[in-house]
Amino acid sequence: MGILFGSSDRSNQMRNDPPNNFREETPGIKYGIGRGQWEHRIKGIDNEISQKDLESVELPNFVQVGSSSGIGKEEVEFITIQYAKYSFIRLEPCLKLSDIDEAIYIPFINKSLAKKITAIHIYSNGYKLQEISKHDFQIDETDFDPKLPVEFLEGELTDPWVRIRPIKASVFTIDFFEKTPIKLFIPEEVKNSLEKNK
Repeated sequence: MGILFGSSDRSNQMRNDPPNNFREETPGIKYGIGRGQWEHRIKGIDNEISQKDLESVELPNFVQVGSSSGIGKEEVEFITIQYAKYSFIRLEPCLKLSDIDEAIYIPFINKSLAKKITAIHIYSNGYKLQEISKHDFQIDETDFDPKLPVEFLEGELTDPWVRIRPIKASVFTIDFFEKTPIKLFIPEEVKNSLEKNK
């Protein structure tokens, strides 16, 4: 149904590998960076589903499907937020580039960092999908609870959550008909040694 992914300071904050050796870390991106990703899943749905089955389906649940941690940086020019699945062994359905067409999204971010954003760049599978400049979005400071499946320290939550919204809509949309993705590299052609020289 949907995906949720993000980055934060404190490298172990979003780790899900057991045992989770969570320890108190000094807040601040220069001390560490943590990343996590979750998927919205509906319990009780399989390939063949009837109307009766739909009535018994539970609401979406967040399931953590990945996490990582990295060393911090004294200064950062940009922050990378990534959702990724390994393609070598696919035990579950994975998103394709075409699945993103007509998707909607909205960034949640802490207020002090939101005021520093100058642009948002979105990439997928070697394509650039969107570039949103500062003039194309607004900061929605309306009070809300994002219900994120992450534990934050009390001091971290003193900087309130805000939402980044487009100027003329409530959420962002990825529409390949309206804006065609641009490929970031030109693939090399396969050589055909069987073709006679002309």
